[in-house]
Amino acid sequence: MALRQGQKMEAIGQLTAGLAHDFNNLLQILNNSLDRMKGKRLDHQAFDRQHMIAQQAADRGARLTRQLLSFARRTRLEPSEVNLSSLISSFKELIEMSVGNQIDLYLNLRLRLPAVKLDANYFEMALLNVVANARDASPSGSSITIKTKLLHLNGDAEARRLKPGDYVAVTVADEGQGMLPHIVLRATEPFFTTKPSGQGTGLGLAMVQGFVQQSGGRLEVESEHQRGTSIHMIFPVHTAKEQIDTVKKNTGYKAHPVDESPNAPHILVVEDNADIAQYAADSLMEIGYQVTTAHDSTEALDVFEKALAEQKPFSAVFSDVIMPGGPNGLVLAEKISTLHPQTPVILTTGYNDEMSLNAPENNNFEVLGKPYQRSELIDRIQAALSHGSRSGNGRQTSDFGHVEE
Repeated sequence: MALRQGQKMEAIGQLTAGLAHDFNNLLQILNNSLDRMKGKRLDHQAFDRQHMIAQQAADRGARLTRQLLSFARRTRLEPSEVNLSSLISSFKELIEMSVGNQIDLYLNLRLRLPAVKLDANYFEMALLNVVANARDASPSGSSITIKTKLLHLNGDAEARRLKPGDYVAVTVADEGQGMLPHIVLRATEPFFTTKPSGQGTGLGLAMVQGFVQQSGGRLEVESEHQRGTSIHMIFPVHTAKEQIDTVKKNTGYKAHPVDESPNAPHILVVEDNADIAQYAADSLMEIGYQVTTAHDSTEALDVFEKALAEQKPFSAVFSDVIMPGGPNGLVLAEKISTLHPQTPVILTTGYNDEMSLNAPENNNFEVLGKPYQRSELIDRIQAALSHGSRSGNGRQTSDFGHVEE
C-alpha cells in the first residue's frame, strides 16, 4: 500500500513539475511580449508582432490545458455517430499538410465501415497528434500509412481490457526509428517525450489515450527499434440504426449589431473573476446589448428575482459554472429555469469536470468552454436569444446575427 502511494505521489510530482515548467515558459513569453508592447506603442509593426507572439503563447496555453483535460478524461465531449473512413477523408488535405512533402502518405480506408460514436473534432485533433509524432520520427523518403479496419473481439477482448464485440481500428504506421521496449512502456505517460527541448510537451499521446478511453475504446502502441511504430486507436461500433451527419453546423445567422435602444436584450453575466466579467460585459455592450454583472450565484439570483418582480426579466443569463463559495452555476441555472423557464441559460467553464456537468437537467443548458473568443460568446448569446430556453416555450426566430471579427 505504501509503495503504491509512493508511486502515485511520484507520478503527481512529475505531472505537476512538467505542467509548471510548460506554463512558466508560456508566462515568460507573455510577460516579455506585454513588456515590449508597452514600449512599442508608437511602433505599430513591432507592437503587432509582440501582440501576435503573446496571442500564440495564450493559444498554446489553452491547447495545453485541453490536452491535460483529455488526459485526465475531464473533457466535455460532444459525441455523434461517424464513419471514421469518411471523417478521415474529409480532412485529408490537413493531414497531407501536416506530413509535408518529404514523406509519402498512404490512406488505406475501408469502405462501408460501421459507425462509431465519438467527438469528431477531438478525433481530428487526436489523429493529427499521432500523425505529427509519426512525421517527426520518420526519415525523408519514408512513408506513413493511415488505415481503418473492422475488428471482432471475442476471446482476446478481455486481454485488451475491452468487451467482446465489434470495433473499428484506426492505425497510423510509420517507418521511422521506432522505440525501445522501455520507451514504449512510457509512451503515453504525460510530459514524457524523447523530442529535443522545446519541440514537444510530452502530452500528445497522453491526450490521445485519454480521448480514446473516454470514447469507450483503447489505445495500443506497437514499436520496434529501427523498424517503425504503429499506433492503434480502437473504438466500439455504435449499434444505433440512424446515423447523424458529422459536419458541425453553424448558426447561419446574419451578421449585424443590435440596435441600441432601451428595448435591446438585457443579459445577466455571472462571473467571479472581475476581469473576465468585464471582458464578457464589454463584448456584449459593444454591439448594443444591455448587460448587468454579478460576481456570485447569490448576488445573481437576487438581481434576477428583482428584475422578475419589476416585470423586466433578463433576456438571457451567461454564467460561470465553478464559483467559490455558495451555489455553483448549475444550481443557479436550475433555479432560474424554475423561476422563469423562458430565460435561456448559457454556462461557461474552464474545467469540464464530470461532477459539475453531469447534473440531472444539464441537457437544458448550453456550455461554452473557456477560454472563449468574443465572437464565440456573441454567437452563443444570439443563438440562445433566437431559440430561447431548451426547457421553456422557445422564442420566435431572431435576426440577431453571428458576429464576424
